[in-house]
Amino acid sequence: MNSKTTMITLLALLMMSLGFAQQKAEKIEQFAKKALEMYPQVPSLGIAAVSGDELVYVNGLGKADIENNIKAGPNTPFYIASSTKSYVAILASILAEEGKLDLDKSLNSYKPFNNFTDNSLFENVTIRELLAHTSGLENNYLTGRNAYTGDYTSEVMINILENYTTAKENGKVFQYDNLGYNILDILLQEELGAKWQDLLDEKLFRPLGMTKSTAYISKADSEGWNKAWPYMGYDEAKKSYLMKTDKTMHAAGGLLTSPKDAATWLQFNINNGKHDGKKIYKKDILTSTYKTISTNEHEYSEVFEGTGYGLGWRTGNYQDEDVIYHFGGFSGFFSHISFLPEKKLGVAVFSNHSSIGSRVSNIVADYAYAVMMENENRQKELENDLNSLQTKVKKIQQMVAKDLEKRSKRTWQMSLDFSDYVGKYHSEKLGSFVVTPQDNSLKVVAGNLIAVATPFPHDDTIRVELVPGTGEVIQFKVEDGVVTKAFYSKEEFKKIK
Repeated sequence: MNSKTTMITLLALLMMSLGFAQQKAEKIEQFAKKALEMYPQVPSLGIAAVSGDELVYVNGLGKADIENNIKAGPNTPFYIASSTKSYVAILASILAEEGKLDLDKSLNSYKPFNNFTDNSLFENVTIRELLAHTSGLENNYLTGRNAYTGDYTSEVMINILENYTTAKENGKVFQYDNLGYNILDILLQEELGAKWQDLLDEKLFRPLGMTKSTAYISKADSEGWNKAWPYMGYDEAKKSYLMKTDKTMHAAGGLLTSPKDAATWLQFNINNGKHDGKKIYKKDILTSTYKTISTNEHEYSEVFEGTGYGLGWRTGNYQDEDVIYHFGGFSGFFSHISFLPEKKLGVAVFSNHSSIGSRVSNIVADYAYAVMMENENRQKELENDLNSLQTKVKKIQQMVAKDLEKRSKRTWQMSLDFSDYVGKYHSEKLGSFVVTPQDNSLKVVAGNLIAVATPFPHDDTIRVELVPGTGEVIQFKVEDGVVTKAFYSKEEFKKIK
């Protein structure tokens, strides 16, 4: 075969390869577009599918912001909630490699724990256990303020950590929550004098060229990023008021990232620490976070057979392949980030809708894998799954309508005038909320959370959805015709104004 024939053959093979790649990208896009058409409650999807160094498909579809007619695209930042944990765990592994942390030392080796009056609870707990959810510690006050209200100072959080952390009854068994990462946040600030947000930018985002990734909402806003906004609703997409702030972008769930940056992140992981062919970090720094530390099932996986948890990553099986993954969910958002290390395939799907959006995102992610693995049978199954989801959605719509009808018949059971309940209520553990009058009702504001109350069928109680879609009850205590306190989230709040 002469050189001219060889060149023609190589060009033909290249064109064929490019044709196959284009077909895969078109399949993924058409399926995702179909999903958005079938479920208009989901405003947009951000999708990244990679194979080794190849970008199979990277884009955003639909509307990032319906009211302002802003389309989603490859650079649209989505809030990824608990998928943040994987980034923070790899950051901790980098800091350990640099000698700034020892993941297996007692927490009492670090500030602020070594300054606590009684630090016995933290003596046998390590950073590794914090990141693997096996610390055996519990503190819902710390996690609630970080994720929802943002009602705190550094001093308040250290006080809550020292005085209100308890040991779990079942000991150091795996129990997924946000606490370990919130504690690491405090440790980094007190021991290294550095914020996890800035360390992520320094150690990961800048070296990897991730230009639309940040842990600061203020950065996204000041630089004019057209970020995806959160939406709720089973009948139609309704914008949620509850957008994150800097104070609620916490280490267990506090990142914005785009489909393009997610593709970079996936390739960095499946290529063992390389970016654009250049070694950024040692392979072991990353792979140490993938190793299963505790064996457990993942009840809400939907896509994978979850079998365990490492450091910031879940481990499991998908179509007889090992999979490393993490999901994230919050009011109005869902994220799916996963990769198959042996096949060097990775997928990320983001949605700015948290309920139907989560189901659609997982089906689209599954379909992207089926396309890249050329599994046509699985593709057909997922087309059926997309259709059958309609039946589930209709059932939920009926349940929601029935609940709304039931609640519409409730009447106020307040023993005093609304004005008598107005004021500020405070708990040392959970912070404060303020009650003000609002159109024949009461408005409740707790830091970043806001809700207008509706009736509840018990004396001196109101129903609020401070977190959209999650109803809770506030019970007021009336003594001698005066409101003296309130009970919310099983805690007592004294009326102080």
